[in-house]
Amino acid sequence: MSTQDFEFNRVTFGLPVESYRVDAYITRDERLPVVTEYVLRLLRVCGSVTLAGLRNFFGFTDAEALAVVDSLTRQGLVEASGEDLRLSSYANERFDQSSNDDYPRFTKVEPRRDSVTFDLLSFSPLNTRTIGLLTENSYRLDVSDEAIGNSVERAKTAYYKRFHEIASFNEDLRRDAMSVYSVEDISSKRRGYLPVPVTFSLAEQEQVERKGPRWFEEGAAPELSAAFHETVSSAIPNSLTLGNAHLEKFIDAFEASWLGTYVTGKRFDMHRFAKDLTAGELAAPKGVRPVFGNLYLEHNLEQLTNRIKARRNDQRLRFLCTSAAWLAPDHYLWGRGEAFQQATTALQEALLGKSMDELMVFIGTEHGREQVVSNQFRGVDSGQFHAYRPGTAGDATFGGRLELFLYPTGFAAALFHLALPGNPGLWAPIGFISSVPKHVEHVHKLLLSIVGGNTYGGRLETRNQQRREPQNFASACAFLNYSDLRTHHGTGEADDAAG
Repeated sequence: MSTQDFEFNRVTFGLPVESYRVDAYITRDERLPVVTEYVLRLLRVCGSVTLAGLRNFFGFTDAEALAVVDSLTRQGLVEASGEDLRLSSYANERFDQSSNDDYPRFTKVEPRRDSVTFDLLSFSPLNTRTIGLLTENSYRLDVSDEAIGNSVERAKTAYYKRFHEIASFNEDLRRDAMSVYSVEDISSKRRGYLPVPVTFSLAEQEQVERKGPRWFEEGAAPELSAAFHETVSSAIPNSLTLGNAHLEKFIDAFEASWLGTYVTGKRFDMHRFAKDLTAGELAAPKGVRPVFGNLYLEHNLEQLTNRIKARRNDQRLRFLCTSAAWLAPDHYLWGRGEAFQQATTALQEALLGKSMDELMVFIGTEHGREQVVSNQFRGVDSGQFHAYRPGTAGDATFGGRLELFLYPTGFAAALFHLALPGNPGLWAPIGFISSVPKHVEHVHKLLLSIVGGNTYGGRLETRNQQRREPQNFASACAFLNYSDLRTHHGTGEADDAAG
């Protein structure tokens, strides 16, 4: 990624794979036993040797000499004409082909039972021992019915075709395995997904760059890389969107006129915004820190955790310790994968203390779809997830583009998710983190209007827990009961120092 590329999201995609048990015969390229090799070398140097000469040279008995000759003849290495012995044409070829190390090597067929994993997009073999586990909240890629229906036969073909790659994953095959002689049986063991974390970045002219992990970008077969990125592209909707029309409303709602300098007509210059932010040339009011990219990216997450820790470690503010609220935007790629899971863990750890506070994430969920949304964030084991009914209190979320983070009385973040030109299915958030009291109060009141009262939809169970009794908003999220509490410490000195 160049210095002019700016990360705005990180998503873990689940690559569909299937593991197979393979019973096969493979050929190995191996050296011969020492005595056999010396006999062949003698014949190679002399051209031909009599049976008596061979017996006398090695000190064999008559029976031992006959046994050696019989064995070599049956292997097709030696030809006997009366008492004369000479190398077969096959053995001479093996000597000729071993000119690099002068060790004659011969093919041996032996049975092998293998366990092999192929991806179901291109049927390339994968070394799964170098790959981590998939987080349950990752975005699982689809695979065609044709690939599923013919998977065993395609895996068999791939085992023949890609055996050298498969052999490279196994220490016992790496040096001398040559090819597959035959596949006697192949059967499916398990289907699943492997994690491929992908970074989405904004480049010059607002082009989107995608980059996977090093093991994938450098080690994946070209056909796998092409199939993967093609499948990711097809998973991103390409429909037109009018969501950016809410940008002006967002700027006005938070009195963020400094964001307006990047607006030309209805277009927001995201690349210039990200570039100025990185260079420290973006002029924002005191107490306001501009943000580009999702809050769960490392550089933004650090701002949140540092501010939480600073306030909770400040003895003057010890009575203001509280839980934190996070309002998610309505985007299918938000929070999908290990970056989000790591962020919730870091935030929950920052909230640890005597007050037993928690991170609470609010997800827009239509009635009856609670289980679908719960499954989307299944396995994220830090914090709580709660549903709210979008649209109940009007369009307070700016078409689902609004993302909020609130640490009551301390600081708040507000982000607007912009659709990218030419990539309307991808959103890149812009916004700010602020400890300015009017921003904190406005976010608090806005959050209450979106998720509180009759719009509250209950807690979502994203972990293996017994279903809880339904709660109303006041009892489930008591920390959000709004208070216009002011102290002489309320201007955010601790937060600014942490930023």
